[in-house]
Amino acid sequence: MSGFLKPLELSENDIRKACLDLLASRNWYVHRVWCGPFWTYSKVQVLQGAPNGTPDYLCVHSRYPGFFLETKRPRGELQPVQQATRRTLELGYRLAVVKVDDPRVLREFLDQHEGKYK
Repeated sequence: MSGFLKPLELSENDIRKACLDLLASRNWYVHRVWCGPFWTYSKVQVLQGAPNGTPDYLCVHSRYPGFFLETKRPRGELQPVQQATRRTLELGYRLAVVKVDDPRVLREFLDQHEGKYK
């Protein structure tokens, strides 16, 4: 069956690029959040990033409340530590967190999120 084309499957990088492009087009500043420890080649820890499970990006805007963004491949799921961190951010700090495995999810989120403040 090598003569049949398979449907194109987007990667997490494709989702990430589409999300970053959409956010830029709507004037959101996006900061990559690096997690875990960082080491030198001689195995000396030089700094500690955000705790494991922290979403990939922090998104801020001059007119709207910021939010965290976690990108996943299509149908990708959050790991347990990511789920726990999301609950803490949302319930403990009342911060918005959006998991995106399709760029349309982010567009719908932004339409609703920005619409509350227009």
